[in-house]
Amino acid sequence: MSGHDVQLEVERWRSTFEAYKKEYESLLEETQALTGRMEAEIARHVTAVKLLFHRRDLLVTSAYESLANLAHEILQQQDTNSRTHHVPSLPFVVDRFRSLAEDSQRVGETSNQVGYVEGTQKMDEAKLKLLEQIKGLEQRRLVDMNFLQDVIAAAEYTFGGEQKKYEGVRAMLSVQEAPRDSLTKYQTDMLSQDVENARHSADAAQDRLTRLRSVWDDYQFLLNCDLAGLFDKLREIGNQMCVNYKNTDETARITYNDSWHAVSLLQKHLTRDAGKQATRDAVLRHIFAMIYMGDDIFDPDETGYSFKVAIVNAVGEKLGEDKVEELRHERILLA
Repeated sequence: MSGHDVQLEVERWRSTFEAYKKEYESLLEETQALTGRMEAEIARHVTAVKLLFHRRDLLVTSAYESLANLAHEILQQQDTNSRTHHVPSLPFVVDRFRSLAEDSQRVGETSNQVGYVEGTQKMDEAKLKLLEQIKGLEQRRLVDMNFLQDVIAAAEYTFGGEQKKYEGVRAMLSVQEAPRDSLTKYQTDMLSQDVENARHSADAAQDRLTRLRSVWDDYQFLLNCDLAGLFDKLREIGNQMCVNYKNTDETARITYNDSWHAVSLLQKHLTRDAGKQATRDAVLRHIFAMIYMGDDIFDPDETGYSFKVAIVNAVGEKLGEDKVEELRHERILLA
C-alpha cells in the first residue's frame, strides 16, 4: 500500500469516528434537553393531578359522610319490614355521589389535557426517534470499532512479516560481506538493494500500523460513551410518564364508574319502585353494597375508610353482628 493510500485510509477512519463523536455529542445534548422537558412535564402533571385529586378527596369525604348520615336515619327505624316513607338525607346522598362521578369524569378529561394536549405526544415521538438514533449509532459504532481492530491486527501481521524479511536479507548481506574477494560488486549491490527495499517496506508497514493505532487511541473513548445509559434513561422516563397518566385515568375511571353505580343503586332501589317503598333492611343492603363496592375509593382514603368502618360498626351495635354478616352476604346479590 502506497503512502498516499495509507493517508487516505487513515483519513477515512478519522472521518468516520469523528462523525460518530459529533453524532454522540448531538444525541447527548438532545437527550438531556428532552429528558429535562419530560421531567418538567411529569412534575407539572403531578402537581395538577394532586390538585384535582384533592378536590376529589373532599367530594369522597362528603359523599360517604352523607351515606353515613343516611345509615343513621335508617337505623332509627325499629321494624326490619317497615317501609321507608321519607328519608330526608336521600336526595343529598344522590347529589353527593353524582357530583363525585362528574368530578371524576373531569379529572380524567383534565388529566388527558394536562398530559397530551400540551406537547406530550410530540415528546413521545421525539423520544422514539432518539431511541432509534441511539440504537443505530450503537450498532454502527461497534461494527466499525471491531473492524478497525481487525485492520490493526492485520497491519501488525504485515509489519511482522516485513520486519522478518528485512532482518533476513540484512543477515544474508552481513554474512556474505565477509569474504568480499569472492563476491562480485554486482552481487553485493543487488543484495544491498534488496536490504534497502525490505527496509522501506518494513518502515511503510510500521508507519501504517502506527497511524492506525493512533486513530484507535484517539477514538477509543467512543467505546465508553454510555449510549446504553442514554437509551435506558429515555425509555425509563417515557415509561414513567405513561404510568402516571395511566394511573390517573384508571383511578378516575374507577371512581367515576363506582360513583355512577352508587347513584343508580340509590335511585333504582331506594326510591319508589312499582308504587312500593324499600324496607329498612333493603336500604341497608344497598348501603353495604355501596361501601364495599367502593373499596378502591374507601380503603386508600383514610377519612372515607373511617366512614365505612363507622357505618358497619353502627349497624353491628344497633342490629347485631349476625345482621352485619347477613347484609354483607346479601349485598352481592344486588344488581
